[in-house]
Amino acid sequence: RKGAVLNSAPTVGELTKTSGSGDYGYNLLNAASKAVYEAIDNALEGFVNGSDFENKTYDSDTPIYVNFTYSGSSAQTDVRNAFASFIYDHPQYFFIQNGYGFRATGNEFILSIPVAECYYTGDSRADASEAILTGASEWIDEIRGMDFWDNNELSDDRKTYEAALTVHDMICEAIDYAYDGSGQPESEKWAHSIAGVFTGEGVVCEGYAKTFNYIMNILGIDNLYVVGDAKTGSSWGGHAWNAVGMSDGWFLLDSTWDDLGTPETDSNPGIFYAYFGMNATEFVKTHRAYSQTGSTMEWYFALPDMAADGKYFFYKYAALAYSEEALTGEAAEALVSAALPNQRGNHIQIVLTQRSSVSPVASALANICGVENYVTYTTPAGYLMIALNLRQESIAEAIVFEPDVTSGAAITVGGSASFTAVLQPEGAEDTIVWTVENISETSEAATNTTLVSVVRNGSRVTVTGIENGKVKITAKGIYSNVSASFEVTVGTGVWEPKYVIFSGGDKNHKTVKITPKSIAATSWKDTRGKTKQGKLVYLTLNSAGGVQFDSATHKVSSRADKDIASISNKGVVTAKAPGTVYVYICDTGSLTYEMTPVVVEASPSKLTLSSKAGSAEREDVLKNTVLAVGYSGKAYIIPFEKNEKSTAKCTYTAALVKAGDAQYLSVGTVTTDNSGNLTLTVTARSADAAKGKPVSVKVVVTCVESGKKANMTVAVTNPVTTVRASAGEGTLAKKRATVTIALDLTTAAGAGIKTTDKLKVYVSKGDITLDDKKVITERGATVKAALNKAGNAVVITANKDAGETAKIGLVTTDPKTKKNTIYIIAAVDQAGNVTVP
Repeated sequence: RKGAVLNSAPTVGELTKTSGSGDYGYNLLNAASKAVYEAIDNALEGFVNGSDFENKTYDSDTPIYVNFTYSGSSAQTDVRNAFASFIYDHPQYFFIQNGYGFRATGNEFILSIPVAECYYTGDSRADASEAILTGASEWIDEIRGMDFWDNNELSDDRKTYEAALTVHDMICEAIDYAYDGSGQPESEKWAHSIAGVFTGEGVVCEGYAKTFNYIMNILGIDNLYVVGDAKTGSSWGGHAWNAVGMSDGWFLLDSTWDDLGTPETDSNPGIFYAYFGMNATEFVKTHRAYSQTGSTMEWYFALPDMAADGKYFFYKYAALAYSEEALTGEAAEALVSAALPNQRGNHIQIVLTQRSSVSPVASALANICGVENYVTYTTPAGYLMIALNLRQESIAEAIVFEPDVTSGAAITVGGSASFTAVLQPEGAEDTIVWTVENISETSEAATNTTLVSVVRNGSRVTVTGIENGKVKITAKGIYSNVSASFEVTVGTGVWEPKYVIFSGGDKNHKTVKITPKSIAATSWKDTRGKTKQGKLVYLTLNSAGGVQFDSATHKVSSRADKDIASISNKGVVTAKAPGTVYVYICDTGSLTYEMTPVVVEASPSKLTLSSKAGSAEREDVLKNTVLAVGYSGKAYIIPFEKNEKSTAKCTYTAALVKAGDAQYLSVGTVTTDNSGNLTLTVTARSADAAKGKPVSVKVVVTCVESGKKANMTVAVTNPVTTVRASAGEGTLAKKRATVTIALDLTTAAGAGIKTTDKLKVYVSKGDITLDDKKVITERGATVKAALNKAGNAVVITANKDAGETAKIGLVTTDPKTKKNTIYIIAAVDQAGNVTVP
């Protein structure tokens, strides 16, 4: 099937008398029939472009002749098929009758095509042709100027749909169904062709369908002219309708039956869309196309496959005004509010499959729109359509709110607030539509109703908080197209889904059980009146668009989407992949359902601890760290999912592997810093005084939902903070003589406690510079110094009898900053005298 060619339509003035051909029928013919078809095409094209079209007068004995050579074996069938396909493919030839005759001499044939009586004269044909070309050019030009035509953001399917809808409306608005003086459908040819539409005389079904076919052919959009029988009451009679090609199949429409005639009352919208895209299963209950089994001009080609599930039904696809649920007050108001912005003309139209929904929707129309005129229509599927006149006299120019909510409003969970939309200027009229949009920091757009409950009453709206989150409330005037919005924060303003499960999670977090809230299995009666018991069907879909039922068998037609989550027949939902899944519990008895959204988050398959944020896997991995008593350190927790950093919304805990290590190290909770990083802070409390060496403490971080763990070891040290020295004992009078200077070390844990620092002694003749430039410029030649084994005294030893003055320093290293600190603990002069500062 060829795709829609949405930019091929000619501009005004480019149409000719031969414009408007299709080729669906031609493509289905055999070679012999195609040759006949081409002969007819050449003859009629020559006729309309020649002088006979406007000058020659015809009668019942003077047809248009077509000469051709036939080489097939079934002349009667091949000619019939060719002629039927030709007239179905060529609605522009309005002047010929739906009949023909032929005679043959050997392989030479003469086909005679009669001219319709009302177009015998050249003037009648010329006048009708001029009206057709003028009117069709204006329609094509208007369509090409519409917003959808060159809108690159719309899909080809949506453009095709909008074009079909526009042509449908143009035909219904241009004319009324044609009746003769006795009240019967008009039999004159102008009513059975495209001419009656453009001359304004009116048409019957054949004219409606051929005109639709004609304009869509000019636009280059796949469509069919379909002929068959239609059922009115209990009887069947000849009828014509159309089909339109989309990327996934075709949909059916009947513009004749959608034309309600010139509006005479407020309850008559003039046009409805009950047969525009109706589910083919329902459509064929009243429409039966002719097939190839016919032996006369009833022959027709086989119809192509229709798009599944009636997805192109106007009230579903374009109008958002369709419900299969048994609606209550709030749900009915939500449906009306969604339908109002999509209405066409002065009427809102809603299709309901549940008769019990009519009264709540009627109340919603009265509350929201302030009017009560409506009328119901019954279509083959039992749809109930409500049409309502919404005309306003003085259109609004602006909307303001009372109270003033310029800076927004806030309500608590369970709290309520009411707001009124005031039309400007004073006395202006319009129909206000309220909409709610979820704008939470973390949100699921399809579940606004989980955040707030909205009661709409004309120009007033009442909002009740249900869960934390933030919504935008918008009031819009349908006719003025003016709108205004304000924000309402519920609780914290951060939306939290009611049910969250985790893909890759452990058993406790990978599933959730959804139980019915208000729905129960009910009984139903089949076509024979036999009572059958319905059942509850559990279904997961990745869309919040609802489920489909087979009303004949009372089964759920929709198939489950299982890529995000699956559900058991007991309501246990099991996560598979991140996303939002909608759990439907369906009652096959009443053909109703209730829906619950479940958010599936990703849980990490691996955890890594790092000393810096945003570290890639295996980069700067933190396994061991040193921490001095009194100091705190930070570790970054990085969850990984399939080798990439995860944004999983999981819960993380941190704890000591050994509870007894709490005397050495305290572990904080896992938090999120201002940059969104998961962090953990540990603080060193004390070291082991008896051992005099770092204490190794193990910390484990766990993802609660997946059970994944990461570990690190912290070496807790006891650093020196102050050094004092006492007077030395001994003498340096000769070589190898010694003086011992006692050290009083104060650590982070207090005086007299063993340190876990590594201490170093330096001896220098001059000033000792550390870290910034040089550690020691020149070592002293008079003495050497070293710590005793206990590390609490310095032993100074003379190298020779005389020498220069030397300074003795004790160096410590800060275990956190890694910077060195030097304490001058003694000085030895040339005479060997020891001085302690």
